[in-house]
Amino acid sequence: MAYYIGLDLGTSSVGWAVTDENYHLMKKHGKDMWGIREFDEAETAEARRTFRVSRRRRQREVARIGLLKDYFHDELAKVDPNLNLIRIHLT
Repeated sequence: MAYYIGLDLGTSSVGWAVTDENYHLMKKHGKDMWGIREFDEAETAEARRTFRVSRRRRQREVARIGLLKDYFHDELAKVDPNLNLIRIHLT
């Protein structure tokens, strides 16, 4: 016997139904073959994205400071050998 399985996929649930070719609900052991499965709503990606953006911003800042150290090390060492470029904040 031919049958169809219909699914309704939502953000926090999945509904299903089994019908025959004329779209009448089928039965098994005297019960209609349809139902729903609910689950906790998913979290958005906003929190993960915020951490990722912060991490990448920090990586770029560290890379820029490293480049400044490489470019100006010899000249800055002449003026102040103890200069710490980490304290300089680029804006």
